[in-house]
Amino acid sequence: MSAVLPIAVLITPVLPLPGGSGRALRAWDWLCELSRDHAVHVLVAAPASTVPAPPPHYPAADVRALGEVTRVTARYRRLLGLLFPPAALISRRFVLDWQVPAQGFAEAAGRGLVWPAVRRIVVFRLYLRDLGVFLSRYCPTVELELDLDDLESHTRLSVAASLLRGRRYRAAARMLASAAQYRLVEQGLGRRCRTLYLAAPEDCRHLSRRTSADVACRPNRIRMPADVAPPPRPGELRLLFVGTLDYPPNEEAARDLAQRLVPILRARLERPWRLVVVGSHAAPELAGLLRRTAEIEFIAEAADLPGLYAASHVVLVPVRAGGGTKFKTLEGFAYRRPVVSTRHGVRGLAARPGEHYLPAETAAEFAAAIHRLAGDPPLAERIAEAGRRLCYSEYRVP
Repeated sequence: MSAVLPIAVLITPVLPLPGGSGRALRAWDWLCELSRDHAVHVLVAAPASTVPAPPPHYPAADVRALGEVTRVTARYRRLLGLLFPPAALISRRFVLDWQVPAQGFAEAAGRGLVWPAVRRIVVFRLYLRDLGVFLSRYCPTVELELDLDDLESHTRLSVAASLLRGRRYRAAARMLASAAQYRLVEQGLGRRCRTLYLAAPEDCRHLSRRTSADVACRPNRIRMPADVAPPPRPGELRLLFVGTLDYPPNEEAARDLAQRLVPILRARLERPWRLVVVGSHAAPELAGLLRRTAEIEFIAEAADLPGLYAASHVVLVPVRAGGGTKFKTLEGFAYRRPVVSTRHGVRGLAARPGEHYLPAETAAEFAAAIHRLAGDPPLAERIAEAGRRLCYSEYRVP
């Protein structure tokens, strides 16, 4: 008779999946780790209609969507909090995006749980912290673990800069105010939490100076593809950019590619080429721009992302804002394709310019790096191989 496993509770905003968004990938890493020694109950803080069915052989004892019993704080409270950020110190109900337990939360979250058997409670994302704190009341000997992923205050400040560059002033002001809120919230994270996890070492250093909790670096990791296709044969040069396009930094990057990089490549690159942009949830105006640009192939929903990497010669990461570390960079490494990236695109990674990727900040620099890789296959092969080795040694899900 097999032993009964202790229970771990994973609270997450998305269903953990190996081939999903960045958040889904990080949540999947947690699920894989916890399921080695625990029966994992996954609580997804989202409406049931937005949570896909788990795939076959899913490594969780139970999966539940909690949309009906969690709620974002009232609109008037959020507005007051944005106008007066120190209100976040009075109550988290003034904090933008913060989720709190609603009536029936304990019953819905605890269905099927044997509280004395719970050994770990892991909350993924800062704005879900109160859900974990609420459940920890039922197992007071279990210390809460909080995966922040990125340092929310820094990320929101960075996103605000991206919005300002896009002349979206109202959204930028809202993001700046929320950055101030989260900076205040982060200072009090030492209470009720055993360990705080962040993806980027520099974020760990910043937070360690402002909290009494243990701060640990948990890098973003991905599942390495079992088979990696060799580079496509010479012919049409295919460039690839992947990113969810309702996220301002990715939207800014896609717009820069269409409006700044494409005209330079059109004038300078003699070899036939095509830029593939893959991203869901693009605003109609951005989608129209991408579709109107003759050299761009826009794919809103990618049914075969591995196939798109296999068909590409170069992966582009032109992002200038955001937080944590970038899964799109890790994917380029994992699929053994040379990556051209900004400093921000390799933020938090142990990647060295000229060895694991080619650096570029401006459209002209991206064009020069692409031209260099197109004309020097041994360099492209060397960069791609070094990136894959780095990803395998440092950032793969075991």
